[in-house]
Amino acid sequence: AENLLVEVTPSEAQRFSQSFTVAELSKRRRRWIVWPKWLNDVTPKPELPDNLFPSVESIRSRALLKAAVCLDFAAFFHQFEIGREVAAFFAISKVGRVFLPTTIPTGARSPPAFAQILVTAIVSASISRIGRRGDVVGDAFIDNIRFSGDNLESITDAANACLDIACSLGATINEGRDE
Repeated sequence: AENLLVEVTPSEAQRFSQSFTVAELSKRRRRWIVWPKWLNDVTPKPELPDNLFPSVESIRSRALLKAAVCLDFAAFFHQFEIGREVAAFFAISKVGRVFLPTTIPTGARSPPAFAQILVTAIVSASISRIGRRGDVVGDAFIDNIRFSGDNLESITDAANACLDIACSLGATINEGRDE
């Protein structure tokens, strides 16, 4: 993602966050994190329904199905811009310069819960759209999606419906699909 930071004067910063990167070995890259520790310290952990994340048992049983298509949102959190007034609470100071992020801070406690709820809804809508609920099962894990089943055509239809829904929301899913 481009233009993730905008330089500002120090007086524009309301609060400061830490910034660092973590290795994503499978993708051969580093993920940039803006960590607003001050916000996480005062924000309760979101309470999500137990069934919102796939269980180990369901993942194991679905791995035995004949086919699967996996999709991954491209830089999910960076697809949601925040205004300068909000960004001022996540300022970063580096080498005497002050920057504001232009997108949702990836290290905040709430965005992964938001992503899980949104992506789970997209998966459910994709399966509903194709009208073959018994042929396809879908799982969401934050910004990753897996459709699986025994009928590759139904799974591909669900993946295409998912791409259409994401596009209609203005979100981008990585072009490379694992089938």
